[in-house]
Amino acid sequence: MMEQSRIFILSILMAVSSMISAQKKMSLEECIDTGIRENFDVEQRRISERSEQLAYQQSKLSLLPDLNGNAGHGFNQGRSIDPLPIHR
Repeated sequence: MMEQSRIFILSILMAVSSMISAQKKMSLEECIDTGIRENFDVEQRRISERSEQLAYQQSKLSLLPDLNGNAGHGFNQGRSIDPLPIHR
């Protein structure tokens, strides 16, 4: 039992160490670019800026007049009562 737990722990340590050594080395410029790209505050500011642009565009478009229309058509076939009878 003790031997199995040692083997298990050793295999986990080897797997973790291989994952750690597989990381890519980055230059300072790559680190800065990644930090800016993945920064939550920067992303939130971009989203806020886009939201403000859309609100501005919507306010400009709300100055235009509204135009609404509606159309309908009905067709009956077969026997029905004539709503406008012709009197002779």
